[in-house]
Amino acid sequence: MNIQSRTAARKRVRESQARAQEDRARRERENLEDMATFLVRRNRTAAVDDWQAERVAQVAAEAARRRDEHRRAAAAALARIRARGETISAIAQVAETTESEVRSYLKLASANRAQASAAVTDSAGAAGAASEPPGAAAGTDADAVPHTGDADRGQ
Repeated sequence: MNIQSRTAARKRVRESQARAQEDRARRERENLEDMATFLVRRNRTAAVDDWQAERVAQVAAEAARRRDEHRRAAAAALARIRARGETISAIAQVAETTESEVRSYLKLASANRAQASAAVTDSAGAAGAASEPPGAAAGTDADAVPHTGDADRGQ
């Protein structure tokens, strides 16, 4: 670079400074856009984490519901077998499981029957009380269904 006059030198310096300022301004604009992108995407990442945790909780609840449904059905099946007179050891042998597991399923079946019986009693009592005319005595309905739980069979 062969500059002979101060004016030409100043002009070249100003041009160089203008290019440097333009480069800095461009970098600042790009940095601003990239920083905005970073902040938005970081927040969205956190939102995905929240969504995932919620979804995992929903899936876990559904899995628990399904497991419970299958356990109740299995327990009811064993209870029916037991009610037909099969022994716990015979059931365990055929099912290729332990007597302890059979007992736990039978206990679950018994709890399910008690819970269902209580629900029926509660709903029948509430429905009967709401539909009885004033002055009618509770428990005198001729259409009442007798309770057939374990207590009625002497077990």
